[in-house]
Amino acid sequence: MEKRKSTGRRHHAYVFYFLLLIASYQSFSQHSIYTPVADALQANTHRTFLSSDGKYYLHNNAGNTFFNYWWQAHGMDVLLDAYLRTRNDVYKQRMKNLLLGTKDKNGGLYPTHYYDDMAWLAIASLRAYQNTNDAEYMTALQALWQDMKTGQHAGRGGALQWNKDAPHSFNACTNGPAIIFATRLYRINGNAQDLQTAKDIYTWMKGALIDPVNGAVWDSYNDSTNHTNKDWIFSYNVGTWIGAGLELYKVTGEQVYLDDAVKTAEYAMTNRLYNGVLWANETGDGDGGLFKGIFLRYLDQLAREGNIPPATRDRYINALKSTAQKVNTVAINKTNWLVNKDWNVTAETVTDYSTQLSGIMIMELASNFDKAFFFKDYNYGGYTAALVPGRYTKAQLNAMGILDNDISSLTVPKGYTVTVYVNDNFSGTSTTFTANTSYVGASWNDTISSLVISAAATPLHK
Repeated sequence: MEKRKSTGRRHHAYVFYFLLLIASYQSFSQHSIYTPVADALQANTHRTFLSSDGKYYLHNNAGNTFFNYWWQAHGMDVLLDAYLRTRNDVYKQRMKNLLLGTKDKNGGLYPTHYYDDMAWLAIASLRAYQNTNDAEYMTALQALWQDMKTGQHAGRGGALQWNKDAPHSFNACTNGPAIIFATRLYRINGNAQDLQTAKDIYTWMKGALIDPVNGAVWDSYNDSTNHTNKDWIFSYNVGTWIGAGLELYKVTGEQVYLDDAVKTAEYAMTNRLYNGVLWANETGDGDGGLFKGIFLRYLDQLAREGNIPPATRDRYINALKSTAQKVNTVAINKTNWLVNKDWNVTAETVTDYSTQLSGIMIMELASNFDKAFFFKDYNYGGYTAALVPGRYTKAQLNAMGILDNDISSLTVPKGYTVTVYVNDNFSGTSTTFTANTSYVGASWNDTISSLVISAAATPLHK
């Protein structure tokens, strides 16, 4: 992987506005305390990191204009996080601008030199396509996937080499995301070869880069030296292996994939949880600034969507909550909305975009701790919408991105109940869900027109 404004009264007014916004949000228990923090981070990042031509986000907020391709992919992901949370079209437009700007900065093409970089943009593009139906994202992911497959090696189970000049290097950072992408692509195109590709790469990676004892993820294997780098165990590789197992489990129903994901999650919980903060030992900037956020994204998905015991789910969620609390109260500088690379220390005046993205990721996922999630497809697939407790008519569901008669699965936070109705305005036949439901059943699939979410007595974000 490659290693790579405003001040004065307007700035102070900006900060004061968001401090007031936080105070107002904290007075309403139905809103997560992290929502205004996510808003502030998103706004400040766009204001202080965006390039002068508006095409990409800078290396840092101090004027370093270096273009980091794979950082932009995660920039798209966090903009989509904000769009799904707010349904504000400004985020959708920024996401599209970033896709096209990345293409322009990359010489007018989506494919690039590093296969892992392409995998990240492919994942972001697929997710954006599912939630916006914008055909340009499909154009991007198809071009990326076609190019990515040129890096596969049949003798390694179809595993991808790291980059186009490294035919002997097979890294976790490339193949974990490739499995996630290929599995998700299969869910929208039904191409059995894509699923088989994901399964084959998974089999190779499990045998070559996963510690069979504790589920740790080793960095890389070089077939010219027959050397496996077991010294580098990074959070993002651990995260994408968790994500790969979860995605294949949701598609195939094969328990081994979920067991593998949980085993690796337990490795992180046992070995990388320091005083309630996950991966607090990783304090690098540059590319390393993104690592922790990626891990947290996939652990969050396992905690929300995995068919795991309630006690295990609670442990993961509690670790995510304590990590979010530390980032919010310590790592984020509330005078300039910058995030520090070390989550045990408050940011000062300069930070890298990668580090900023990890902070946004944890605040965005934390803002959803107290929400029920609804999905277009069974097994938590297709477009996604997250809703706070309340009553939702058909029009209100539409405003949050949920089409009429289009829900097939949902996740329910602990202590919540979701009552769904076959007709608008909470009328007609109804039923209640109190736990995650990977398929609502034939009688309720694609029939829901309104719903009510009731919360536990104690707000779950505390």
